[in-house]
Amino acid sequence: MERVRELSKSVNLFETIDVPGFGELTKPELFHFIIFHTQRHIIQLRNIRMAEMN
Repeated sequence: MERVRELSKSVNLFETIDVPGFGELTKPELFHFIIFHTQRHIIQLRNIRMAEMN
């Protein structure tokens, strides 16, 4: 976590990144999207596994 704090002092978090299908996102917006998108896939995989067990 200390490394993240160090990097946050030298990295422009408001720089935008062009993401196909979404447009321009800031680095924190992209980070949040990746987290929530990954969590959604985990839920989908759990649902598939539970359906296969029944």
